[in-house]
Amino acid sequence: MNLLLMMCAIFCLFDDAHSSEKQYEFSWDEVDLDEDNGDQSYEDTLVAVNKYSEEIKEKYGAILRLYGFHYAGSDKVYDGKIHEVDLMYSIDKNVKYEEARKLFYELADRLISEINENLPGQCFFHYPIDYSDIHFTLAFNYGDKRLLLKKDDIDLVAIYENEIFYNIVEKEGESAEMINEQVSPDVYITRDIAPASRCIRRPLPEQE
Repeated sequence: MNLLLMMCAIFCLFDDAHSSEKQYEFSWDEVDLDEDNGDQSYEDTLVAVNKYSEEIKEKYGAILRLYGFHYAGSDKVYDGKIHEVDLMYSIDKNVKYEEARKLFYELADRLISEINENLPGQCFFHYPIDYSDIHFTLAFNYGDKRLLLKKDDIDLVAIYENEIFYNIVEKEGESAEMINEQVSPDVYITRDIAPASRCIRRPLPEQE
């Protein structure tokens, strides 16, 4: 099993203040965006992410799979500010490196702009946010057995801890399979049985 894909595909309902995880397409119908829970940063960021998700779904066909807002840094101390925005989207499409890279940056940069232009800085630990403040994943074969990956197709691209990862398929015709396991009432683990692949890993910003 590919270790990078395991890292990018294992998601828990975070032990931070707010999060959500679903096996298939996430539905905002399950989230009350008008509920007053006393946490304005959460409400404001949810509204912005909802707007962004609807826009990229319409333009690119990108489907939101997972979301979460991390309210603590490496010291695990809750300070009421968002330290990391954690989102995963999927587009079922066979793409090679250059196309995947261009599309990924379009989506990631649009997210950062959406947040910086529309949300108050006091919501975030670091503002304006940049790549170091997001865990952003774009998968091109989210457990869809009808889409067979070809050699040199990109399986996923992800930004995590200010690095970018490109997972590239090595073996023709294999399909990733997502297995979800509920380990407690509030925690799900998604395991990805991945096709044979190689990984390109670079610090951000990438050198042209």
